[in-house]
Amino acid sequence: ALVASASGDSDGSGGHFGWQAIMVLVTNLIISYAAGCATRKDDYLRAFKTRKAPAICVVTQFGLRSFFAFVVCKAIGVPDREAIGIMLCSMAPGGNGSNLFELLFGGDIELGIVCTVTSTIFAIGGIPLNFWLYIGQFESVAFTMPWGEIFMTLSTVVLGATLGSMTRHLSDHYGRKAEEFFVSLGGLLLVVAVAAAISNDFS
Repeated sequence: ALVASASGDSDGSGGHFGWQAIMVLVTNLIISYAAGCATRKDDYLRAFKTRKAPAICVVTQFGLRSFFAFVVCKAIGVPDREAIGIMLCSMAPGGNGSNLFELLFGGDIELGIVCTVTSTIFAIGGIPLNFWLYIGQFESVAFTMPWGEIFMTLSTVVLGATLGSMTRHLSDHYGRKAEEFFVSLGGLLLVVAVAAAISNDFS
């Protein structure tokens, strides 16, 4: 979404961005649902009370990461267009990929979901701030904030996690079964989405 916005295709209608965006949103929803099936309400309350972790997430996401990406690009002389791509990646909010790995390797999934939601919310101010601070140092690029994509990403994470938590609350047995099935499906779709994006870039 950020790359499309920076290249002037802010509505996402150019090329194959439309179906890719839909695929990413569906994958987000499925992974969030699987993550929700692994959670408990009390664990969410514990995660929300752990204010230090979301704060670290925001500071590293929109402060340190963008800063160090800028320093490295300048230090090794990355060409402007490639540097802009690196900077856009560095300032993008966290996604559901981390939640998938937390499910696979037994991480703190409730805290992961809280950090994903927090990161996406703070992206509303963090992305424009970092764009203003750093992108102009390389090249003048028109940019439109991808509000729709940010809202849809936030909505799918919250909706999926909520539905998953409700499933686990109503039936522990079916919640476990749903977690196992949808984490596998989400992982498969994530691989397909990345492969399709790479293939489209090469073509």
